[in-house]
Amino acid sequence: MQGALIFVGSTGLAKLLPLLFGLLLASLVGSHSYVHFVEILAQANFLTALATVSYTQMILASNTPEDPRNPQHLAVSALVFAAIVSALGGLWAGHAVPDATSCNGNWACRAPAQTGLWVALYSFGNSVLMVQMSVLNAQLKGARAGILLLCGLSLPYAVGALGLALNADAKLLLSAIAATLPIVALAVYWSANHTHLRALRLRSVRTLVARSLPRTPEHGYIMLFSALILYAHAHALSAVNAANDHTAAAAFSLGYQLFAVGLFVPGVLGNLVVPLLGRRGQDTTKGVGPITAAYLGISLASLGLVQVFGPHILSWYGLEPSKVSHGTLLTLQVAVVFASLNALVNQRLAARRRYGAMAGLSIVYLVTLLLAGYFNGHSAASVADAIVASYLVTLMMGMAIVRRSQAATTKPSAAHESDAAYWSTRARKYGHTGWTNQAIYHYDQTLRLKLVKTTVGQLGLPANARCLDYGCGAGDFTRMLSAMGLNVLGYDPSSAVIDVAHGQGVARNARFTTRIEDLTAHGPYRLTLAVTVFQHILDDASLHSAIERVVQCMDDGGHLVLIESCTQAAPQSAHVRGRTVEAWHDAFASSGLHHCFTKSLYHPTLQPTPSFRAYSARPLVRALRVATHFKLPLATKWLRKIASTAAEADQDLFVEGNSAVILMVWRK
Repeated sequence: MQGALIFVGSTGLAKLLPLLFGLLLASLVGSHSYVHFVEILAQANFLTALATVSYTQMILASNTPEDPRNPQHLAVSALVFAAIVSALGGLWAGHAVPDATSCNGNWACRAPAQTGLWVALYSFGNSVLMVQMSVLNAQLKGARAGILLLCGLSLPYAVGALGLALNADAKLLLSAIAATLPIVALAVYWSANHTHLRALRLRSVRTLVARSLPRTPEHGYIMLFSALILYAHAHALSAVNAANDHTAAAAFSLGYQLFAVGLFVPGVLGNLVVPLLGRRGQDTTKGVGPITAAYLGISLASLGLVQVFGPHILSWYGLEPSKVSHGTLLTLQVAVVFASLNALVNQRLAARRRYGAMAGLSIVYLVTLLLAGYFNGHSAASVADAIVASYLVTLMMGMAIVRRSQAATTKPSAAHESDAAYWSTRARKYGHTGWTNQAIYHYDQTLRLKLVKTTVGQLGLPANARCLDYGCGAGDFTRMLSAMGLNVLGYDPSSAVIDVAHGQGVARNARFTTRIEDLTAHGPYRLTLAVTVFQHILDDASLHSAIERVVQCMDDGGHLVLIESCTQAAPQSAHVRGRTVEAWHDAFASSGLHHCFTKSLYHPTLQPTPSFRAYSARPLVRALRVATHFKLPLATKWLRKIASTAAEADQDLFVEGNSAVILMVWRK
C-alpha cells in the first residue's frame, strides 16, 4: 500500500510539471507559445502511446505463471520500437501541419521542421520513461517506478524554467526540454537495467528492429488502443487551434492539460490494477468497487476545483476569465469523469487480455469525435462537448462488453463448497449472502424466518435437541433456532461468511464452523435446515453427494426442512440451478428420506404478495434502498425495521399451483 501511494504521488507530481511550465510559458511569453507547447505535448503523447502502450501492457502482464516472459527482455524491444515510431512520427508532425493561411500564425506553420524534431525527441524520451515504469510495476516495485518517473521529468522542465527566468527565446527552451528529456530518460533506464547494455551490442540492428515490430494480433490491437484516442485528442487540438483565435485556443489547451491532470490517477493506477487483476485469473470483479469509488471521487473533486477556481486559473495564464472559457474548462472536466470510468473498463479488459475489444472501443471513440466535429464544427466549446459525448458512448459500449465477457467466462461451480470465494465476496459487500436488493432481502428474510420458525415448531422437537443449519450464511436461522432452545451448529464453507455470522452475535447454545468434519462430530441431528443451499449445487452428482452427507448426519426420525428454487419460473444464473418439484423429490427420496409435505411459496419478484407490493411501492422504502446501496449511516437499520414490520403482518406466504420457490419437509 505504501509503495502504491508513493507511486501515485510521484507520478502525480510528474504530471503537474508540464502544467506548471505551461503556466510560466503563458504568463511570461504569451498564448501563442503556450498553445504550440500543448499541441507538441499532445502529438508526442500520441506517439508515445503508439510506441509503448502495447509493450507496457505486455510487460505488465508478464512475470506471471500464465505469461512467464521477462519484462526486461520485452523492454529492450520496446525501446527500439519507440525510437522507430518517434522518428517517423516526428517527420509526420513536421509535414502534416495546417496551411499557414488557416492556423492564425501558429508556430507549427512557421517552423514545421523544428516542430517535428521536438515531437520526436519528446515522444522518445517519454516512451523510455513509460517502458521503465512498466518494468518496475511488473516487478511490483511501484514506489521506485514513481520516483524514477518524477526524477526523469524534473530535470528537463527545470532546464526550461531556468531558461524562462533568464528570458531565453521560447523556441530555444522547447528545444532544450525536448533534447534533455531522452538523455535523462536513457540514463534512468540504463541505471536500472545496466546488464542489458552488453545485450544490445551483441545484437545486430536488423535483429533488434525485426524483434521490436508487431508480430501478433495482440500487439497490433494494443497499439490501436490508446494511440487512436490520443490521436483524436491531438487532432482536436490542431483543429481548435486552426479554427479559433488564440484566446479560445489557449483556453481549450489549458482545459486539455487540466483534463490530463484529472485523468492521471486512473491511468497511473492502471499500472498497478492490471497486474493485480491479472493475478486473480478470470475474476476481475474483485476490488473493482473501491477502485471505481476512487476514480469517481478524484474526477469529481477535480471538477469541483475547476468550478470554483476556474476563473482564477484562466487569469494566471493571462487569459480573460469569460463564461465561455470557463465553460470549456468545466466541460473538459466532465469528460474526466467518463474517461475515468472508461479507464477502469479498459483495465478490466486488459486483465482479461481482451485487447481486440479495447481496440474496437478506441475506434468507436475516434469515429464519434470526428463525426461530432464534422457536424458541429470546431469551436472550442463544440469540440469539448464532442469529447464528453465520445467518452460517454465508449463507456456504455465498454460496460456492455465487460458484462458479456464476465457472463461468458463464468464457469459453473461443481458444488456449493467450491463457491466459497463467490459467497465470501457477497458477504463482505452486503453483510449477508441473500438478495443484493436490500429492500427485498430484509422483507424476504423476515418472512422466511417466520415460516421456518412456524414449521419447526410443528415438528415437536425436544428441548436442547441437536440441529444443523447447513449452509448457514450470515447465521440468521442459526440464531433463530438457538432462541427456540435448540443446540445448533451452523456450517458454511466460506470463512468470510462465518466471520460475518460471528460479527452479528453467537448464542450460548449455537456455534459456527467451516469444517465439514464437524458435521459428523457434532451429530446426529434431530433437525437439519437448508435454506436455498442445494440449488447452488449445479451438477447432479455433487448434489447427490451433498444429500448423502447430510442424511448420514441425521438422527433416525429426524427431519430435514428445505427451501429451494424450482425450474418452472425461477431465473437461473451461474450460481443457481433450480429443479422441478419432481426432480427435488427424486433426489431426496433416493437417499432414503420419507416425504412429509411440500408447499409452494411466494416469490418477491415473480409472485409477490399484495403486502409486498404495497411495501416495495412506498417512496421511503425506495429511498432507503438507494441509501443502503451507498452505505449511508442508519439506512440499513431503518430499512430492516420497516421491512420486518411489513413482513410480520403478511399472511400470504403460500400460493396455489406451481411457484418459483418451494418448502419441503422430509423425515429419516
